Amino acid sequence: MSRWHNKIGKPLSSAEWLETHHNAKLIERKTFVQKILERIKPKKIVDLGCASGLWLNIFNEFLPEECEFVAIDINNDSINEAKKLSENWNRKTSFLNIDISKEFDKITRADLFLCFNMFPYIEDADLFIEQIKHKLVPHGLFVVRQYDGGTMRFGPMLSEQRNYMDDSLFNAVGDSQQFRHYDLDRVYTAIENSTYTNKVKYFETLQKHSPFTDDFNKYFRGTIEWNINYLNNEESRNLQNWYNKYHNQSGYYFLENYLVSFMS
Repeated sequence: MSRWHNKIGKPLSSAEWLETHHNAKLIERKTFVQKILERIKPKKIVDLGCASGLWLNIFNEFLPEECEFVAIDINNDSINEAKKLSENWNRKTSFLNIDISKEFDKITRADLFLCFNMFPYIEDADLFIEQIKHKLVPHGLFVVRQYDGGTMRFGPMLSEQRNYMDDSLFNAVGDSQQFRHYDLDRVYTAIENSTYTNKVKYFETLQKHSPFTDDFNKYFRGTIEWNINYLNNEESRNLQNWYNKYHNQSGYYFLENYLVSFMS
């Protein structure tokens, strides 16, 4: 099993990879948390897919001790990691080791729900979004943040080479039964079709230009390796050659888009 998978086989979910990802984007993530807290002063937060608790750890920096945390994840190892991290939180925190798509009745009511990069593992996005609506207390907020593999881009690169690589990666993971690497439009449509009174949608773009920080460079290198792992032999060699050419130079970039929605 690759270092990107956790112990139950979920891709891009190992504790090591999630921490690398988190540290690379820590400044942007703290800014995003502050945007949420401009909209609501929560009394209870439910993190739907908390992994090792890294997002809640940011909220812990900005919220008073009276705010309660509920951390939910299907992977018990992730729950245990989150419990270790929570030892530094001076607040009431509970942990649920459940499958949010199958054990919805076990999810508590709250005034802030977080669902970050979880929809690739949720079969019926429309139903799930409507179910959360019934778990929100009055004036509560449901926040969705979802990446899409089709929006990730690094370069500069010849258009022909990029197209060949994109086709190869889609052929490799587009029909994956483990997760949806290309899921933005499905989630966008589910949000649009939902019955929430208030819905705000926008796209957040992460852009980085070389030279990268050490933390971001570690994430960037891992992203290149992940792509190489799934591309066909020819495109793997082409991407490796591209990386060998650029990674010790300035003048290259990384772009990634997230769908963000606030629903109430």
